[in-house]
Amino acid sequence: MDYLINMALSWPIGTILFVIMVIACAAAIMSVAVLLLLAGDFWFPSKKLGDGVIQKKKFTPAHSDTVYTRDIATGLRMPNTIFHGDNWSFEVQIGQKMSSISVSEAYYNERNIGDTVPLTYTKGRFIRDICIKTIG
Repeated sequence: MDYLINMALSWPIGTILFVIMVIACAAAIMSVAVLLLLAGDFWFPSKKLGDGVIQKKKFTPAHSDTVYTRDIATGLRMPNTIFHGDNWSFEVQIGQKMSSISVSEAYYNERNIGDTVPLTYTKGRFIRDICIKTIG
């Protein structure tokens, strides 16, 4: 403990290092606190049944993305192409919250904006975000 006090009092290097250590410790503690909050919010949530109102319909056509990753052995950047198929989704309002969910093309075509749909969802304990699990 005396070492830390002496380091903090030795100007300028010791004081600067001490401040950096304090900031690093505070950042680590905050990171752990945030992770624990998120874990507590999303681990083992209870599913709820309810109705939602379709607010928005969205179709995203098939496309591909190229992501570059570094090959450890050669040090070169290698392209990886990721293909995304067609996606049909709804943005649904449940109470005052909004959430989105992907659906089949047939279900997408059956429903219109403003329709009420039955769904299963979870709600975060602390953050209160909604995640739709099933629809229809």
